[in-house]
Amino acid sequence: MAIPDDAPQWRPCTPLDAPALGRFNAQLAEDEGAPALGPTSLYVERMRTWLSQGRYQAALAWAQDEPVAYALWRDDPDYADVFVRQFFVAREHRGRGIGQRLFEQAVRQFWDGRPLRLDVYDSNPRGAAFWARLGFAPYSRLMRRMPAEPGVDASPARPLRARTDRA
Repeated sequence: MAIPDDAPQWRPCTPLDAPALGRFNAQLAEDEGAPALGPTSLYVERMRTWLSQGRYQAALAWAQDEPVAYALWRDDPDYADVFVRQFFVAREHRGRGIGQRLFEQAVRQFWDGRPLRLDVYDSNPRGAAFWARLGFAPYSRLMRRMPAEPGVDASPARPLRARTDRA
């Protein structure tokens, strides 16, 4: 269904919104190349838990009676900013600038005047380009090491060594 570009409005979520958030989150994970949690029901339960425990806040953008986007965030006192964990626009509504407009609307409605931080998977160059257009710049690189399987050496093939030939 085509929607007017300026029609969607953000509404804060409660744990009762977990089914819509979970469906969108499963699509987001697929789009950004993240490892899947499993069936959509696991995404729904995770959203319900995060919202009911107050670990995150969320909002859905609605156009008429249809959710078209969501945002998930938390205040992070360690960094004195807002960590935007997830932002997603439904696939059928992309490509017309609605994501940029909805994000800027969310900034004004939920985070006005606050520094914002987010992570972008290396497997998601389109996402990185989207965030760069919105003024985000790289400042760190999050890295992950998974535990070794039993009997497998997890150390690097060649250990890193400090250079000693510097003057």
